[in-house]
Amino acid sequence: VYPYICSREEVEELKKDPEKVNRLFSTLITENIKRWVVMLEEHVQKDKQVIVMPGNDDILDIDPVLKKSIRDMYPLGKLVELPLGYGMVSFDHVNPTPWNTPREAEENKLWKMLEKTVNLVDRDWDKIICCFHPPPYNTVIDVAPKLDKNLKPVYSLGEMEKENVGSKSVRKFIEKYKPIIGLHGHIHESAGYDKVGKTIVFNPGSEYSSGILKGVILELDRDGLRNWYRIG
Repeated sequence: VYPYICSREEVEELKKDPEKVNRLFSTLITENIKRWVVMLEEHVQKDKQVIVMPGNDDILDIDPVLKKSIRDMYPLGKLVELPLGYGMVSFDHVNPTPWNTPREAEENKLWKMLEKTVNLVDRDWDKIICCFHPPPYNTVIDVAPKLDKNLKPVYSLGEMEKENVGSKSVRKFIEKYKPIIGLHGHIHESAGYDKVGKTIVFNPGSEYSSGILKGVILELDRDGLRNWYRIG
């Protein structure tokens, strides 16, 4: 939620000018991100590595804000070095949604974009973590309510119908390259974990609208994933 106080006259003006609304939202969003980045820089210990990755709902205007941080928190387009010889590649776009969000693409284009991340990898894939916003298709972590043409949940015999809505390109990528771990989000109501081949994939889910922080804590050693915990 991005509150903005204005006069009745300005409300009417905004109704007539969608582009002005977009510019206003961009200003409010980027200012909010700047505030959070400053809080992070001031309050998180400097020896703690922090990565902040945009998702499909995030406008592209926030990327320069993240890139300017002194904490080197922006992960897209590079291999992020992690302790114990691990590396992480990240990806923000998702397969098409009913809401036409800022960062989505058809599966064939998504696959070409994903393949470009391979050029970032300089070590064996069993040392690579894929932080890809969309979960792989047909897993425990990509299940969402089925919607009708009016974007309303579909019910059958009193039960809400569910369907898999993750990315087939992400699944294909994981099956092909076999990273040690997949970190995903996007489908807020589908918290959990699953396996795609030998790769274990996680989605912490999200209840941000209720003020609940959800996450997954991973414990790795040089031999791989030793333990993990869900929070929230």
